[in-house]
Amino acid sequence: MSESQTTSRPVVAFLTIRHNKGNPYTGNLCDAIEHAGFTVEGTGFRTVFLQHMPRGTRILHIHWLGALVTAPSRLKTLFKFVVFFAQLLWVRMRGVRVVWTVHNLLNHERHNRALDLLASRLVARWSSAVFVHCGYARDEAIRLFKIGRPSKVVVTEHPSYVGSQPNTISRADARRELGLGEADRVALFLGVIRPYKGVLDLIEAFKKINRPDGRLLIAGKIREMTEAELRERIADDPRILLHPGFVADERVQVFMNASDVVALPYRDMLTSGSALLAMSFGKAVVGPRIGCMPEQVGPDCGVLYDAEDADGLRGSLQRAIDDADATARMGASAMARAKALTWERMGDEVARVYRQVLGD
Repeated sequence: MSESQTTSRPVVAFLTIRHNKGNPYTGNLCDAIEHAGFTVEGTGFRTVFLQHMPRGTRILHIHWLGALVTAPSRLKTLFKFVVFFAQLLWVRMRGVRVVWTVHNLLNHERHNRALDLLASRLVARWSSAVFVHCGYARDEAIRLFKIGRPSKVVVTEHPSYVGSQPNTISRADARRELGLGEADRVALFLGVIRPYKGVLDLIEAFKKINRPDGRLLIAGKIREMTEAELRERIADDPRILLHPGFVADERVQVFMNASDVVALPYRDMLTSGSALLAMSFGKAVVGPRIGCMPEQVGPDCGVLYDAEDADGLRGSLQRAIDDADATARMGASAMARAKALTWERMGDEVARVYRQVLGD
C-alpha cells in the first residue's frame, strides 16, 4: 500500500498480533477491514502498547482483554491493570476511540477474576462500541459488565475458515497418513489441550463407547498438564490416539479430513472458533449447549448436550459415532452454513461501526 493510500484511510490499531500463529482470526479480520476502507496495524499482544501504536491512530481495537490485565499472581495483575488503564486513559484523552471485541466473559485460567471483571466493566464503559459474536454473548456482556447503553453492543457473527485453511487432502489419504482404517468411526479433538476444554472428560466418555471400530484422535499442544499424564489417562484404551504438539495450518486438514465428527467438550466457553473451523471442513460438532454454541452450531450442524447432564457428552458422542448418515447430513449442513459466514461480511459490519464511532 502506498503512503498516500495509507494516510487517506483511517488508521486502526489492533491490540493483538495481526498474524497469530495457530489462530488466523485476527489476520483474516484485519484483511477484511482493510478491504472495507481502513488501515489496520497490529500493536502486538502486550500490556505496554502505547509506544507500538501507529502514528495517526483513530481507533484502538482491543481483543482478549483478560490476558492483557491478569496474571497468576495478584501483585502482577495489579501492575498490569494499572499500566494498561493508564495508557488507555491517555489514549482516550488524545481523542482515540476505543472499541472492544468480547471473546471471553472472564479469563479461562480464573486468575484474579475480581480484577478481571473490573477491567471488563471499565473497558466496556470507555468503549464507543463493543463487539460480540452471538445474541447470548450480547445479553451476558450487558448484564455482567453493567453496560448502560445496550445499543453500543453489536453482534457480528464469527466467520468461518472456508478458503483460508488448506484443504486439499482426501479422506482416504488423510486416514492412511494417520494409520486409520477406511471403516473406522473417528471423533477428533483438535487444538490446545487444556483442562477447561474438557479433554479428560472426553477421554472418559469415549472409553464408555463400546465400538471396536471407534477411534478418538487428540491432536494439539498440551498445556497445564504433562504429556506423560495424558498418556497415562489413555494407556488402557488403544482406540485413543494422541498426537501431541502444535498443529500447523497445513496439518489441520489431515486431522479434519480423517475424522467423522469433531468433539468440543468445553467446560467454559463463550465463542468457539474451533466450532467454525470444524464446520469449515464440513464436520458435525459434538459440544455442550453453552455460550454461543447453540447459535453457532444448532441442531442441523451437530449434536449438542446439556452441560449439567453427567451422561450428556457420552450420549451425544455415541449418537454421532453410531449414526453415520445423520453425521454426514450434519456435516453437509455445517459446510453450507460455514460458506455463508464470510470475513468480507464481518469486515463490512465492523467498518460500518467504526465509521459511526468516528462520526463519518
